[in-house]
Amino acid sequence: MRLSSFWRCAAAVAALVPSFATAEDADNPSGQSTFISPDKDLGFAFTIGNVDVNDYFVTMRLKTSRSWGAIGLGSNAMAGALYFVMYLNEKADNVTFSPRLAYGNYEPYFYDSLKWQYLNHSIKDGFSTLSFRCIDCQNWPGGTSGKGYLDFTSHDQKSIWALGPHQKLRSNDQKAALRFHESHGVFNIDMARTRGAEDTPALTDKSVDEGITRVKETFGRDHMATTLMNLVREIVVNRRNSDADNTMIIVVVGTAFSLTLAAMSLGIALWMMHDMKKNAALREANRLL
Repeated sequence: MRLSSFWRCAAAVAALVPSFATAEDADNPSGQSTFISPDKDLGFAFTIGNVDVNDYFVTMRLKTSRSWGAIGLGSNAMAGALYFVMYLNEKADNVTFSPRLAYGNYEPYFYDSLKWQYLNHSIKDGFSTLSFRCIDCQNWPGGTSGKGYLDFTSHDQKSIWALGPHQKLRSNDQKAALRFHESHGVFNIDMARTRGAEDTPALTDKSVDEGITRVKETFGRDHMATTLMNLVREIVVNRRNSDADNTMIIVVVGTAFSLTLAAMSLGIALWMMHDMKKNAALREANRLL
């Protein structure tokens, strides 16, 4: 009886295992590459269909408190990349998708020749999600950058990402002006492994990096301020739920502010030193002339 009961329990456990595996695969399925920004405010999932290699499928996920989010394919710099930019529409009940190009370090301009097919969108739990099929998108005008294409056999296809500040953009205009990015970075996609069904790539709050390699990430002063405010908020919440000493809270908050001010002061000092050196070099050049 004991042996029979054991095997019945084992069979029941085995029957449950596939359901757990399916749940995990639903968030991070094989055959797609996924990028999640460090603060998880921006997500990007990419897959290449098996039938028409020139088409690929994209899902993007952006925190609604962000003014905009963007992914650039085909380059590790602004010049030559194909940008997928998204932001909320005027009523904040839909997503505006804006494909763009840039040939230098300036705001990308709207690329109206891109062929794409809308798949679906949602706005839920503080995030907007957009899925689309990019039709015959392996090449695009790269100007003099020497770029403008995706190598679907590459194991380290260069790509970039960027996030706008925590402000409201909300526009139906695909040519809307974008505020300067708060954070940005570079990552590589293993295109050779990115093969999947011709369907919407999965992207949820449980998605993680898959098939990508992070290369570089840069954060601006707005990010520092946001991080500091989150720290202060966490301290205040913990204070409400505990008997922590007020003096300790003041010390921690004061230290955080001091470190932020010190970092900003250092940046200003370095900029002034650079400016002084440049002016001195110009004076010396004028003297020699």
